[in-house]
Amino acid sequence: MQNLSDFFANVLNWPEDRGLVIAAVGGGGKSALLYLLAKIFAEKGKRVALTTTTHIYDPRTETEPRLYDSVTIIPELEQTPPGNNVAILERLSALAVSAPKPGSVTVLASKEAIPDTSVHQSHGKPLLYKLRGIHPAWAGALGSYWDLVLVEADGSKHLPVKAPAEHEPVVPDLCDIVLGCVGLDCLGLPMDEVHVHRPALFSAVTGCGLGEPIDVRHLINLAYHPQGLFKGCPDGSRRYLFLNKADYLAAGALHDVEASLCSLATERDFEIIIGSVKQDRIYSRIDCSHIRRFV
Repeated sequence: MQNLSDFFANVLNWPEDRGLVIAAVGGGGKSALLYLLAKIFAEKGKRVALTTTTHIYDPRTETEPRLYDSVTIIPELEQTPPGNNVAILERLSALAVSAPKPGSVTVLASKEAIPDTSVHQSHGKPLLYKLRGIHPAWAGALGSYWDLVLVEADGSKHLPVKAPAEHEPVVPDLCDIVLGCVGLDCLGLPMDEVHVHRPALFSAVTGCGLGEPIDVRHLINLAYHPQGLFKGCPDGSRRYLFLNKADYLAAGALHDVEASLCSLATERDFEIIIGSVKQDRIYSRIDCSHIRRFV
């Protein structure tokens, strides 16, 4: 068995002049994956900032405990930064961004106390609140203060899979790695608004008709399509298709998924990781037709 923790700890290479910027897009557990990465690298002494270019739940109001040290709100980060990197860094300094401690996780946002009024808000339970994100152009400059900048760059309304609208995802131009997330619990479910965020767009990029069961072919189409999962990702960024919730599948079903992926993923645009954030586990990795399986 290989842990997600071990994989990411070994695969990430830091730029010499700044912190590493990783963005997560799609559905199926983006927040959980980013908090796992934050934990991994905080334990290794890295200074970690976790932020968003859209919205993210305020960990202080979530029922599921998250590992973080502080929540920092800087309203100006919602606005377009000054026109060059020197001016951006000067402005960050003027905003009194203090040097974070090694091994700490800072949740960074531009606004707090935004009520969650979505249909996913549980009735009878304490109201959840969201944080508003930063302008994506700030992300690279944050690397002067933090070793690792984790960015939730998409929203999916708690659904396992989605296709992006015209304004989505909001990936920073300076982004080293993009994690395209899909929940494997979508397989076999009908393609509709109950199971897919933006079903009409999902149908357009995947060929999956309304009410048709979602299969692996549709997920690969979503990943390869220019208006699909990795839409708007900067040139030069490393891309990983992360298929989460493999623990939902029986062993035979998982092997069928692997075989289908090998037959369909014929280009080398991204590596495929089949895993489970909940279990901190990689079940297999697929580089085109080659499977590395972890028992």
